[in-house]
Formats: sequence, structure tokens, C-alpha cells
Amino acid sequence: MKKIKLVNILNIIYLLNITIIIINSFFNYKISDFYFKEFFLNYSDGFLRRAIDGEIIYYLSFYTKISPLIFLPIISSIIIILFFVLLIRFISRNKYLWIVIFSMPVLLSEIYYGSIFRKDISVLLLLLLQFTVIIKWKEAFSKNIILCLISIFSIFFHEIFFFLSLVPHLILLISPKYRFTSLLLLGVNSILFLLAYKYSGYKIDSNVIINSWEVIDKNVEPYLMRLNKILYVRSTLITKSSSWNLFTALNFVFFLFVNFYFIMGVVASKIENHRKNVFVFTLVLNQIVLVFLCAIAVDFSRWFFMVNLTSIIFPYLIDDKFLEVFNNSTKTLAVKLQKIDVYFNYRISYYLFLFLGMPFFGLWDMKEYFSKIPISILLSAIGNYK
Repeated sequence: MKKIKLVNILNIIYLLNITIIIINSFFNYKISDFYFKEFFLNYSDGFLRRAIDGEIIYYLSFYTKISPLIFLPIISSIIIILFFVLLIRFISRNKYLWIVIFSMPVLLSEIYYGSIFRKDISVLLLLLLQFTVIIKWKEAFSKNIILCLISIFSIFFHEIFFFLSLVPHLILLISPKYRFTSLLLLGVNSILFLLAYKYSGYKIDSNVIINSWEVIDKNVEPYLMRLNKILYVRSTLITKSSSWNLFTALNFVFFLFVNFYFIMGVVASKIENHRKNVFVFTLVLNQIVLVFLCAIAVDFSRWFFMVNLTSIIFPYLIDDKFLEVFNNSTKTLAVKLQKIDVYFNYRISYYLFLFLGMPFFGLWDMKEYFSKIPISILLSAIGNYK
């Protein structure tokens, strides 16, 4: 009779944990969750960031006479379903990744807080599309045109695309096969990002945008309250510095390290050796991106989710020829990585991290921290625990 390992028991407990949290979240979703304010930004009062999709939906509604309140749930549902189909397919090929992907610092927080109805999922799908074209498309000229078009739409959809694509493009520079395309897109993305930053919305009159939607459907108005709130870039370290204290700072640094150790440990100890170098490079460089994003906006949970998932999936998109070139270019590092399992092992301590959690919303205080760790969320779901 085989002994039941403690790790297997914890796997089952954690599977039950995320299942209860996801089911509970699903039954608490409302139709209004689809109507996040960003989707109603358009160019009615001039060019501004994140408004290209709002402009498209505006014209679809204007010419078809169909309310945007009908368009948005349909479009968002298709995107969410496509995302989860691709994600489940990816996990089925790499079964060990389910526990890290459905953890609080990756996907679970997005599901629990309803952020899957925002632009995050769409940005990741656009990123996946761009890198699929880079790897799979053969004809150079048409490929580069399509890639530039994807960049134009993606960055005007949400400028976070620039940051998420930055590290993968830098890594692809190592291969002569992708060097021109990556340099081209790094340049195009940088110009587009600067344009998006310049036209952030400081001089936009949100009332003009609100009025443009009311002409189509007056029922849109309740979802446009405080629209101007998302037109301004808020800096965590500058405008919110008074909210920081020693606990907050230490908490952030601690979870930044634990997040890195957890992701590195689970993936690097299981990933195929020929992909390990790319994964490590991607994850390490993305920590710089992650810290920068957290410094300029308080949506910590979203930045961790998108950066973590990009770091996990990108190494699996790369073809074997690139991996050979990359590994030959990083032989010194490769020797050290052969012993990576000594430092990053899949241990019971990871489960403590999973259950005690990483509540990456806002600036933490003690009460917020303990109310948003996964074990508290689980107790709330099964027993109305507060």
C-alpha cells in the first residue's frame, strides 16, 4: 500500500481552497462588473490613452443602434472564455503549473477581486498573439506590418502592454533571426508609449465623453461616474508616500522576495532544462518591471498577476532553434543553473505561502493584510467569517 505523501494532501486541500474561492466569486459577480469605466473612454474630446477600444465600441453602438451595455458583456465574455481555454490547454501540457498559476499572486486574486473583467486578460491575449506571430509567421515584411498594427492597438488599448512586452523583446534580441523584428517593435512600442503618456488625459473633459455615450444610451451614465479618476496617472511612491509605514514597506519587500522565490522554485524545478535559462532571465528581468509598475500605480495585484503569468508562459512560446542560440550564448549561466534545484526546491514552505497569501491591493496595513489573505477569504466563503 502506497504511503500518502503530505504534499499530495496539501495539493488536495489547496485545490479545494481555490475551487471554493472561485465558485464563491462566480456567484458574487454582477452584470455591472463588465462595465468598468475604462471601456467607455473614447476620443470625443481629443486623443487620450486607453481609448481605442472605447472608440470602436462607440462607433459600433452608434451605427448599429445597439447599446454598448449589450456589446461589452458579449465581447468581454468571448475574451475571458478564450483566455481560460488557452490557459487550461497550456496547463494540461504542463500539469505542475496549475498550483502556481491558480495562486493568489497570479490568477486567483484576479478572479476573487473581479479584475478579469478589466483590461488585464485582453492585454495578455494581445501579448500572446504578438509573440505567436513573431515565432510562427514566416514572411518577414507582412509579419512586421501585422506586428506593428498589433502594437498600435495594444498600447492604445492599455499602455501596460509596453512594459509586459519589454523583457521578452529584449531576450529575443539575442537571436539574429528575431533581432530586426524585436528592435523594430521596441522602437515602435517606445514611441507609442510616449504618445500615450503625453496624452494621458489631464486636459480631457470627462463630461464630453459622458455626453457622447448618453446620446446612444442614457442607461450608460451610472457606469461613468468618476470617469476622470482613471484619466490621471497616480504615483504610489510620490502621492501615496504618507500612507507608507515600516510595516507596509517591509511587507512589500518581503512578498516581492517570496513571490520571486515561489515562482522560481515551482517552475525552475520542473521546467525542461533547455527552457530553464530563458525562464530565469525572463523572471529576473521582469522583477525590475514589477517594482517600477508598483511604484507608479497602487494596483499591486494586477501587476503581479500580469508580470508573473508573462514570465511563466513566454519560455514555452519560444522555438527550439532560438533556445539553442540562447543557451549557447549563456553557457556560463547554464552551468550554474544545473544546480538551481538546490536553492529552489518544491517544498512544504510554498504551501504556507499559498495559504497565508499575498494581498496585493493598495497600501497594506495590518487589518487589510489579515482580511485578504487566502485563508481569510476561504473562511469568509464557507462560513461568512469576518
